[in-house]
Amino acid sequence: MCLGEVRNLELNRKEAKMKIMKQIEEEEKDGAMVLFTDGSAIPGTGCGTAMVLNEMVQNSSLGPADEISNFEAEIMGLSMALNEALRTATENMLPPTGAAIFCDNQAAMQSVNDPPSYRLGQYLAVVVHEIAKQLPADFKLRFYWTPGHENIELNKRADAAAKEAAEEQDDPLILRSSLGILLQRIKAHFNIRKYNFNPGRSFLTSAPKKIADSLSSLEKGHAAVIFQLRSDHNSLNAYLN
Repeated sequence: MCLGEVRNLELNRKEAKMKIMKQIEEEEKDGAMVLFTDGSAIPGTGCGTAMVLNEMVQNSSLGPADEISNFEAEIMGLSMALNEALRTATENMLPPTGAAIFCDNQAAMQSVNDPPSYRLGQYLAVVVHEIAKQLPADFKLRFYWTPGHENIELNKRADAAAKEAAEEQDDPLILRSSLGILLQRIKAHFNIRKYNFNPGRSFLTSAPKKIADSLSSLEKGHAAVIFQLRSDHNSLNAYLN
């Protein structure tokens, strides 16, 4: 199931820029939260992600740029926005009617909105969907593509905050903690436990019968990522303490 409607994809940069302010006004008038997200990867330096809601700015350093892609940084920003939407929707006496999330990366936005395929590279989208499932049933999500570097104030603030986080890599524990938690949540969701394979036999060529029988009923992509997680043959393990 898709998380919500994705808007502005059919527009060019100029057309989208002209519509953004009106779309923000309409969302706020309807009682929705308006959030802007961004991710930044600076070669040779690091990656960062950010989310802006009104005057509030959240950002996080994600580690070296050769370990985290800009695409993943963008999705982490969307995850931060969903987390804030969930917190606001569940803690406020008068919760918002929904959330309008503006992002300048179409691929990341579509990746988290579509039903996740559970293939390698989609692990963050899986967690975003798990967060969204906890939102109230009547809480509406809408995603808007906004062109980057077009002097749109909230996009500029998100971009600056993501770049600031990318340049501040003094605390690698931020990434190790956040991605470690993501991996643990995915494993818990699929009830995955570490399996001690016989060192004399390659896990890439065979699997225990019980696991193989379970995976055989899944789509190929689902089975592949679950098997990689179960065998600990997954890049996210590098971020577990």
